[in-house]
Amino acid sequence: MVVYIEPHSALPAFLYCVVNRRAKLLIHSHEYHEPQEYMQRGMRMVRMNHWLERRYLFQRAEWISQTNRDRVKLFLADHPAVDASKVHELPNLPPASWSRVRNRSWQERRDGEPLRLVYVGSLSLRDTFLREIVQWVESQPDVELDIYCYNSDSETGRYLSELSCDRIGYFSHGVDYDDLPELLTRYHVGLILYRGMTQNYVFNASNKLFEYLVVGLDVWYPQQMLGVKPHATFAYRPRVIELDFEQLADIDFERYRQRDEQLPWRDQTTCEDALSPLKELILSETSNR
Repeated sequence: MVVYIEPHSALPAFLYCVVNRRAKLLIHSHEYHEPQEYMQRGMRMVRMNHWLERRYLFQRAEWISQTNRDRVKLFLADHPAVDASKVHELPNLPPASWSRVRNRSWQERRDGEPLRLVYVGSLSLRDTFLREIVQWVESQPDVELDIYCYNSDSETGRYLSELSCDRIGYFSHGVDYDDLPELLTRYHVGLILYRGMTQNYVFNASNKLFEYLVVGLDVWYPQQMLGVKPHATFAYRPRVIELDFEQLADIDFERYRQRDEQLPWRDQTTCEDALSPLKELILSETSNR
């Protein structure tokens, strides 16, 4: 059995299957790749790999997965010859251990205490609403923002390093994944900032969304990200709130700062849950040997 992730890894999987014709093939994509992406400059090798996928590997595979239902639909629309019964949704969720971390930031927040926002992940001035959220925080004396990012282009890194607002922290070393649950409990709101420049990001329910939610943070996300909409809720915390990041000054944020009832994330599942069907498939294959 061979498993590969993303078209970038298709060539060695193809060669393995040629040599081992009885091998079972499983494919997972963490990102959705639009057909025109393969024609971009610098994508020659990936374009060749994708040709192997279309001509051989997709038909050969017993399992193909995308990270959410929207991306499954997009993939099947791009590849109508693929048997839909073997294409699965495999969300990128945190492990069960994260659900044992209790975030009491909202319950313990006192009147007049700053609202603490956090962003974890890669950033760019071009592809995210970084500049817009920074400018809004600078204008809000009772809001703080911490940014944990070790993956940015030089222009974005310079912009972050030169910020002079003492209520905005920039941690260029990022944070170890195992330390993330405890770190997130210091905050009230987790930010998702993608502009939705491609279909991949428009229909992206990112791992950040679930990581914020499972430890009890509210989530603010851009209205361009249609992939987050199925998870949106305002009835109780943790809330998932759609915002127009290009018009932040016009939004009444007082209603988002209230200390409402905090309940466990209503759709709480884990990576162990999500991986169960794939795990069963792999175990059934190994037990049949």
